Amino acid sequence: MPGKLVSQGKNQEPVGELELKTYLLEELQLARPVRAEIAGQSREVNRGWRLTVIGGPFTVRAMPAMIWIAGKLAGYGVESTDLQKISVVIFDRSLLQEGAVIALSYGERDPLRTELPERLTLNPAR
Repeated sequence: MPGKLVSQGKNQEPVGELELKTYLLEELQLARPVRAEIAGQSREVNRGWRLTVIGGPFTVRAMPAMIWIAGKLAGYGVESTDLQKISVVIFDRSLLQEGAVIALSYGERDPLRTELPERLTLNPAR
């Protein structure tokens, strides 16, 4: 699904064992409303945000890729076919905070949880 670019990082130097580089954040306008759980409540939403972590190549593992924002689980990621990107669709806008740390892990207690070297930016003019 095509999205509208909200922001993207610029780092190109891989960091950590997972070799994370940067991120891409896009707003998605849904064709029709869907029900999503937000803050423990079921709500109808008509848009979401796709957060893509870029790096790798990522290894497909038995544990799912998990994307974290400011220490909160944003969701389970889906690898791209070339294994260079892992994306998650977020319906809870409150997770997207200026300056938040983005991280990737495989499982909740993964000791290799790696933070991106850049913080989330919501105002690309900065």
